[in-house]
Amino acid sequence: MPGGPAAASPLARALDWLAARDRSEREIRERLARWGLADAEGAALLATLRERGLVDDGRLAERICDWHDRHDPLGPLRLRERLARRGIAAADGEAAIAARAPEAVQLALAERLLARRGAALAALPPAQGRRRLHDFLARRGFSAGVRRALCARRWPAGAGADGEADGDWPLEQAASLDGGEA
Repeated sequence: MPGGPAAASPLARALDWLAARDRSEREIRERLARWGLADAEGAALLATLRERGLVDDGRLAERICDWHDRHDPLGPLRLRERLARRGIAAADGEAAIAARAPEAVQLALAERLLARRGAALAALPPAQGRRRLHDFLARRGFSAGVRRALCARRWPAGAGADGEADGDWPLEQAASLDGGEA
């Protein structure tokens, strides 16, 4: 391109940048500001990109959630965090997460994660396995209810082969991790 990338029109530069992957409106606004575009010029360019269907935070939120469902399951708490970090408006993020919110869907995602870690957890004493699974699922953003249900499926009440009672660790601590949800 004669004159290099800096000589290209802002629209051409934005299209090149968007060709790599979808971006949120905030990411685009920040990039346009770094390019030195005035607020009005940046807003007009963003409106053009929106009109062409190249920028849609709702669609981006859906794609991010879908990708995580397939490749790297996360619970709603971590998905919210991930979407917010990308600058996706809370309303768009919540709409994308709502389709994945039913506990049965979350439980299925958590079970997929357990299938990957199951052998390592099976080798542990039940109390330690429960703690590790619970903490792992908490870090992945799953609700306390999903964590409890999956731990109960994996280690039914009274299944402590090492002599530990099922209640030897406080699942109630999960409420503090979820902001009161128990």
